[in-house]
Amino acid sequence: IYGILELGVAIYAILVTPMLYRMDFLYGLVGVDAGVGTLTALRFLAATVLLFLPTVCMGATLPVLTIPLVSMERTGEGVGLLYFVNTLGAVVGSAVAGFALIRFLGLQSSLYVAACLGVSVMLGAFLLQRALPDSVPEEAKQKDDKESDEELQQASFVTGLDVVSPRMGFTLIMIAAAMCGYISLVNEVVWTRMLGFLLDGTVYGFSALLASFLLGIALGSLFISPFIDSSRDLWGLFAKIQLMAALGCIFTILMIPLVPALVDAFIGAGTGVEGGFALKVGIVFLIILVPTLFFGAAFPVCVTIAARYRGMIASSMGSVYAANTVGSILGSISGGIVLLMLIKDLNTILLSMVFLSLLVALAAGGLSTYNQIQRIGAAVRGARQMAWQKGLGLV
Repeated sequence: IYGILELGVAIYAILVTPMLYRMDFLYGLVGVDAGVGTLTALRFLAATVLLFLPTVCMGATLPVLTIPLVSMERTGEGVGLLYFVNTLGAVVGSAVAGFALIRFLGLQSSLYVAACLGVSVMLGAFLLQRALPDSVPEEAKQKDDKESDEELQQASFVTGLDVVSPRMGFTLIMIAAAMCGYISLVNEVVWTRMLGFLLDGTVYGFSALLASFLLGIALGSLFISPFIDSSRDLWGLFAKIQLMAALGCIFTILMIPLVPALVDAFIGAGTGVEGGFALKVGIVFLIILVPTLFFGAAFPVCVTIAARYRGMIASSMGSVYAANTVGSILGSISGGIVLLMLIKDLNTILLSMVFLSLLVALAAGGLSTYNQIQRIGAAVRGARQMAWQKGLGLV
């Protein structure tokens, strides 16, 4: 399945790329006097139609990979590492495409190179499928459903997820995943507007900023992965991540006004023009590193919580990924259009995202606190029951 998805993306890139140079006729449909809003809506609709099929295939690859690579016992670690590798590939792709392929080969040839890589990945996936044995043992396939349900309930108790019903818990984590995507993309769009001029406002600058953003997310997923499965309070862990993301965003807000002075100081100290761009990229990366680390850490935690509630890893990964992506789409629209029209001040938009992160942290922290109260109450009731039994000589 993974190979077919990659092949679909490659074929679509080869077939559709020539059409992109013939889309000018769309502007004739709305007339020369069309307003900015009409043109923006037209561009959004055209991009959605043209990119829908390949992006659906791209989005399906990650959930498919969880089936052979991630186990329920180590969901957090497996998903964290898989998300890290996937996002790291995106970092390399954005950097290579922006700084090398487009520069030396041009846009169309670069897409053909990407298509060839997709076909190579497809062939590699088919060869691995033939070479490797079935990753799921027959005994696991025939495992009793009642036993699986009991293990799932026990896991929910141990990780502090039994504070709400599985259906309610799954719904809540979907909302949380969407909020995480929304907050991160609004920040990314606003950071691009505030820092893009510093990186020369070119395709190289955009590629560098995007790679920095994705690298922080990848490192955050890698950092949190060893700690998820051992956590006895996943809602509490998620709340802490959101709190740290909010604090990281505040740090970024405070540091952005200092970036030009920092760049001028280093360049004036003898860095030179050639190293100036690399210096700017490094400074920008360090400034957005803290919040992006925690943006990336939130995703594997969300998937783990969803998997504990639903009992299925691939399905949970797909659902969380979809919710997070929907939030990201809304965040890109809000950060690039709606919030700019309503609020206009970029710092105010960033502060509103800090507020939303704190709200998400507060909600998750409330579930964690309620769970702790329930556990204390259960321990007290158990102690009373034990004392009563001892008093009656039953123990």
